Amino acid sequence: MNIPTGFLDSSGSIPFSLPERDHRDDDPMARRISQNLRRLRDKGQVSLDVLAHSSGVRRALIVQIEAGRSIPSIKVLCRIAGALKVSIAEFLTPVEPHGALLLPAQDGTLQVNAAGTVTRRALYPAQAEPLVGFYELRLGPQAEEHVPGHAHCVQKNLVVAQGRLALSIGEEHFVLHTGDSILFRADQPHTYRNLLDSEAVAYLAQPSWR
Repeated sequence: MNIPTGFLDSSGSIPFSLPERDHRDDDPMARRISQNLRRLRDKGQVSLDVLAHSSGVRRALIVQIEAGRSIPSIKVLCRIAGALKVSIAEFLTPVEPHGALLLPAQDGTLQVNAAGTVTRRALYPAQAEPLVGFYELRLGPQAEEHVPGHAHCVQKNLVVAQGRLALSIGEEHFVLHTGDSILFRADQPHTYRNLLDSEAVAYLAQPSWR
């Protein structure tokens, strides 16, 4: 491509990035990539700022892609996929139509801590885009889960379905029995701890990661 010399800096390089081509909101490919990008960010709880930093892709461009207004180049998509630790194919997977989405118990996305004592299961299909994420939290006897503070001022709602849990939020400490619930800000480190010698089960609701 011939580039007028007026657009080159003293080193002979282009002093700006050529923009991605804009697309109409009804472009099927743009919509598919957009929906899958939102799904994958939510699944990994990755904010826009973190994704931009880890991928090297401008935040503004990621916003455009996620809004369905731009289809990324292969190079950009590779960077985003690498940062999210998924394959490019994940962005091209057809998204299920809106409506009722059944999640069989064995199909939930499950996260397990290194010790194998704490599991967190998403209670919505991976392809869904809920406004609120809903999770099942299971802690083995005397098990603990330490959660770093979230970058955004996220509120969490926790209810204990079985057992007795201790919740520490900064300098505050609470004990929750079966049936107890608590709403708290999660922008600082917090810890869930099972106080009993039997499994504890709790349910956690929090806004989807945006």
